[in-house]
Amino acid sequence: RTAGRPELVGLSSEDEDQDPCGSMPFLRIMGIKSNNLGGRGPDSGVPEGIFYEAVAHNCGLNNSNDLQIRMNAVSEDYFATGAGEGTNVTGAYDPEWPKVNGITGHFGTINIHPGTNVTVRLSAYDATEEKPIELPVFALTFFDLDTGRDGKHSVEFLKINNFKKCFVTNETEIEIREEEAGAFKFTATVEGTGDDNPENPLQLNVLQKNRAVSCVFEGQNEVVFELGASP
Repeated sequence: RTAGRPELVGLSSEDEDQDPCGSMPFLRIMGIKSNNLGGRGPDSGVPEGIFYEAVAHNCGLNNSNDLQIRMNAVSEDYFATGAGEGTNVTGAYDPEWPKVNGITGHFGTINIHPGTNVTVRLSAYDATEEKPIELPVFALTFFDLDTGRDGKHSVEFLKINNFKKCFVTNETEIEIREEEAGAFKFTATVEGTGDDNPENPLQLNVLQKNRAVSCVFEGQNEVVFELGASP
């Protein structure tokens, strides 16, 4: 690959017993402070976004401060222009069930309605000092990219850029395509059911691994990504 381009890596079954996050700095989600992505609730009278309470591990950060992971809806023009739009909220976010936003089991969750998408800025934040936190290296994994009926309806996708490396399995079910402004689009290709949803990110079966994407970032305090599904 040419210099400056991100690296896409395939993982074989021989890599399954390795823990890619074992020595990495990370923030563990402990709960939700407020839940109002795109101003659509379920909480009211709170700032826009989902604010997770977090604890730092291997980050050299002061856990006595109020550490948060924040997800805010931003302008859907982000990936068309290749630049951020400050804190502008898209206004077009259309969740089917906003009450399931936030946390489901071990996973952070964002709900969308088929035929729509949402662009989200995720950041680590020191709420005591009111400033973003830059992590030297961190990884972000997206799980359960699948489709609805016949593989032609509710086709889920992820669009993301500015990552250093991205990992999928060698047998991945996800179609990968490079798009404008250096973004990559990861699109589901196989129908899923509620029965095949992952329950623990550290205990994935082969099918669940084949529907996941892990991206590694360096020296950033925020990540912007788009999640969507076809009608």
